[in-house]
Amino acid sequence: MKIITNDNICPKKLVGLFQTIDQWFNPCLSQLHKLDAYADKVLRDARVRVVVDEHSYMACYIAYCSPKLYNEAKLVLLATLERGLGSLLINDLIDYCMKSGMTGIMTQTWETNFSAKAFYQKHGFVETERVNNRINCGEMSIVMRLDFTR
Repeated sequence: MKIITNDNICPKKLVGLFQTIDQWFNPCLSQLHKLDAYADKVLRDARVRVVVDEHSYMACYIAYCSPKLYNEAKLVLLATLERGLGSLLINDLIDYCMKSGMTGIMTQTWETNFSAKAFYQKHGFVETERVNNRINCGEMSIVMRLDFTR
C-alpha cells in the first residue's frame, strides 16, 4: 500500500473512487455534486491523499488546508474501505497542518454517525457545536475541531 497525492491522481480515477463510496453518504455525493466537476475542483483547490494497493483505491481524504487562505483546515471527506487506514490518513493531515503552522482542523459529521464521532474523538477532536443541516432534512450535524494552539 502507498499514499498518492494530488499530482499523481487522475480526475477520472478519483471519480471512480467517489462512485465506490457514493452510497456511504446520505445524501449521496452524486446528489450533491457532479462528480467529474467535483474531482477537478478538489484536485485543484484541496489537499487530496489516496491510499492504494496494487488493485484499487482503499481510502482517501479531502481537506482544504492552504495556510495562505485558512488558519484552520477544513476536512470535507474521509472515507476508508479498510480498518486502520483512517488513522493513517488523519495523522498525515495532522502532521501537514502542524508543519504548515495552521491552528487546527475542523470537520463535520451527522449526529447519528457514532463511529465517525468516536474516530475523531480518539484523534483529539472535540465537539464544538451542532448545526441544523439543510441537506439532510433536519438531522443535526456535529462540528468537531482539533485545536493545535492548546
